[in-house]
Amino acid sequence: PAPAPAAARATGATHGGLVLWPRSPRAVTAADAPRLIAAAPLAWVGVFVDEPAERIAALARDLDLAAVQLHGDQPDPFITDLRAAGLPEGCAIWRAHRVVDDIGLPTHLADLQGAADRLLLDAYDAALPGGTGRAFDWQKVAAHPERGTLWLSGGIRPANVVRADALGCPGPDLPS
Repeated sequence: PAPAPAAARATGATHGGLVLWPRSPRAVTAADAPRLIAAAPLAWVGVFVDEPAERIAALARDLDLAAVQLHGDQPDPFITDLRAAGLPEGCAIWRAHRVVDDIGLPTHLADLQGAADRLLLDAYDAALPGGTGRAFDWQKVAAHPERGTLWLSGGIRPANVVRADALGCPGPDLPS
């Protein structure tokens, strides 16, 4: 069988994720990442949790990442610092926001996106910054006027990917 990145590409994936947070069950090391990158011509995204800007920028350069995805509590000044730390040219910054089911989304998602290039919504879990495999209440997104600007993540699988896609978001962030 084809390696996972090649199989993902064959089914239409445009991006591949490299979870570079060591405590994730989906974690890959910086040493293993080039093997995955070589397996398919995808735009590669490094997923980070509360890492220093310099380390993120260095890995983004070393791996020639198309984007870095931030999970954690990075304020807008951190994103400015990250850009100044020397990301590769064209490398986007994606900010993940964990959605709490009983709290609504703000009227203006730009308030959550801040200085990032893209906002990704994921399910909230008190113990994990992401990668829980759980979906949040997608009805929060269905009627939101800015849903066409954000990416949906969390708990998307073959059984519900059509429903996720029908929300009108640019694309779902599918798990590894």
